[in-house]
Parts: sequence; C-alpha cells; structure tokens
Amino acid sequence: MTKRGSFIPYMIIGGLLLFMTYIAQFVYRSMQSDNHLVSQDYYQKEINFQSHINKLERSFDMKKNTSININETAIIIEFPKEVTAAKGIISLYNPINPEFDKDIQFNLKSNTPIQVPSKGMKKGDWTIKIDFETNGSTYFIERPISI
Repeated sequence: MTKRGSFIPYMIIGGLLLFMTYIAQFVYRSMQSDNHLVSQDYYQKEINFQSHINKLERSFDMKKNTSININETAIIIEFPKEVTAAKGIISLYNPINPEFDKDIQFNLKSNTPIQVPSKGMKKGDWTIKIDFETNGSTYFIERPISI
C-alpha cells in the first residue's frame, strides 16, 4: 500500500514561483522604462525659473496696487500712478479649454487704463497674467478672474 502525500507543499512552492515570476517581470519592465529626471538644458531652465521668482518678488507691491475691473464689454487694468510707461504681454488663460486662451501685447505710453475687450469670451473662471517691463525692471502679476 502506498501512502499519498499532501498537496499543500506543492501549492506553497507554486505560489512562491508565481510571486518570483511577478517580481522578475516587474523589475524587467522598470529597467526598460526611461526615467530621466533631469532635462538636457536644466541649467538654463533653472536660470529662467530664478528670474521668474525675482519678478514675483519685485511684483509684490505692484500687484497690490494694480486694479483689475471687469464690466460687460472689457477687462480694465489700471497700474499704479508711478507706472508712466510700460510694455509687455497680457495673457488670458482658460483652464477648461486652451483654445480660448489669448495673448495681447501692449505698449503703454502714459498712465492710462488698458482695456481688453471681453465681448465674445466664454463665461467662467479665467486667470489673467500680466508680464511687463517698466523703468528698467520686469514684473509679473497673476490673478484669477470671473467673466
């Protein structure tokens, strides 16, 4: 008479083999993926980012004193009185659809309000970004608006 053995050790060995196969394929796939965390021109990007941080620091008082008002036909941007001449770009960013985004260049010769037409713009939340230069310094103002 032969004694029949238990199948539990075979199940344990089979489970371990399946687990080791899973780990091996996981390691293989992770070794095949490209995971470069640094771009080729990281130094130039860091310099550009630092200049943007410097703009934001300079813009702190300018941001508080710049008024942005919205009526039925236009977005009215009024800089502080000390800004007598400025040139730059006004970007209107729509987070829902990038097709609605607008970039408007301006060249301000005197301290008059800038009027950006809002007719035809989709209703909703927007972000206005004003990147400009005045008196030899650059500034950046960013505010959320609702139209």
